[in-house]
Amino acid sequence: MDQRLRDVFGRALKLRPAESAALSETDTIHSVRNWDSMGHFLLVVELEKEYHTSISSEEAIRLATIALVVQLLQKKGVLDPGVSSS
Repeated sequence: MDQRLRDVFGRALKLRPAESAALSETDTIHSVRNWDSMGHFLLVVELEKEYHTSISSEEAIRLATIALVVQLLQKKGVLDPGVSSS
């Protein structure tokens, strides 16, 4: 997971720097502070702004893990396929 994506999660979910730094692709909507329904909406908006892409409501509903966020961004061609958890 690259720093740019960590920053997006941090901004959207109002995470402390240490929380953003600790994020990995194994994290889920249930394991990240503030990743509730409002946080999810804000995350989708931040992802769209940061990566200059559009995320449909059907796609947004499926984004329950950071790994799924990475996969979607890679599928859309806005995130390097080499990006993985670290």
